[in-house]
Amino acid sequence: MIKILDLFRKKTPSAGFTPAARRTWVSTLSATDAIVQAGGWRDSHNPLRGLTPWYVTGLVEAAQRGAQTEFQWLLKWIRDEDAVVAALVERSLSALSALEWDVLIPEHLDAGQKALAEAQQAALKEFYTGLRSLRESIEAIGLARFTGCAFLEKVATADGPRLCPVPPWYFVRNGSRGPWAYNPTLSMGATTGIPLDPRGWV
Repeated sequence: MIKILDLFRKKTPSAGFTPAARRTWVSTLSATDAIVQAGGWRDSHNPLRGLTPWYVTGLVEAAQRGAQTEFQWLLKWIRDEDAVVAALVERSLSALSALEWDVLIPEHLDAGQKALAEAQQAALKEFYTGLRSLRESIEAIGLARFTGCAFLEKVATADGPRLCPVPPWYFVRNGSRGPWAYNPTLSMGATTGIPLDPRGWV
């Protein structure tokens, strides 16, 4: 089983435990909304046209510097157009989606800790069960095996909170280990953007 732990990494020492996400998610213009509003101009850009080994080498080197946009867009097209890669991705995600999830309690807790852990477990199960996008989110995280990264935005909707996958070509970083930033304009070669607030992203 997949051990879905508390993605939001905040617990409060009380029986009335509430996941941090329920407290911090806000209803604002999300990255997901912005992508829809911006339109799909990049959909008409086929990076496979005129592709050469030297160009691919340049994209890989740029990605190592944190300019991920063009490299991730190329990976997307390879996944879509290469039958072998597409089949591998499909089989991997199908196997992942078939797994069950659970919130587990650590072993060897004393009586007081176990009571608190059980209260937290019940609250988290209720929250994740009501998270309509949970299965989609798990698959998005699984796709990181092929892309090297995955981004889920915490979005408040009229139907409750959701984890919305945002395509990896919208994110850049300064260097190979710098913090990730949002690149809403898909600027080519960019290594800086809007810093990600950890409270709003997974």
